[in-house]
Amino acid sequence: MFTIASNLAKDNLRAQKRWTENVTDIAREAANRNPQFFTEAMHIHTTSPQGQFEVKEHIAFCFTGNKMKAK
Repeated sequence: MFTIASNLAKDNLRAQKRWTENVTDIAREAANRNPQFFTEAMHIHTTSPQGQFEVKEHIAFCFTGNKMKAK
């Protein structure tokens, strides 16, 4: 069941062409190479409306499978 869900999620990402399947690996490697990267990324996520929307959309999609509408 988990494999099916994972493959469906990967197919969805490929269709959207928004994020690569290994985006978390890329982000982790970038953060490990440059500790300032993580600090700056978190600052953007917490202070910009776009960053806050991305976080909320990500959480909503991961836990419900639904995208939030922009407010």
